[in-house]
Amino acid sequence: MTIDVLFFNKEEKNIFYSSQLRKISTSKRLTITDILSQPDDSWQGQHGIVSETLLKELIGDPRALSCIFICGPILFTNTAHT
Repeated sequence: MTIDVLFFNKEEKNIFYSSQLRKISTSKRLTITDILSQPDDSWQGQHGIVSETLLKELIGDPRALSCIFICGPILFTNTAHT
């Protein structure tokens, strides 16, 4: 089993526990992906807002997955769910 964690944040400074999560994600069974909606010019990672297109790019067909957990503000969770 693999676990893919997608963290959507506004800016890099909003990412919490980044170094701790990186330490435990060294295994191929856990991947952490940070996605920023307002990255600065030095950001090398993913960017954008939660959308069907971005989710398909990052995780493929969600129906093929065993389980998906969504948490965040209501507008975010509603958008991610649909």
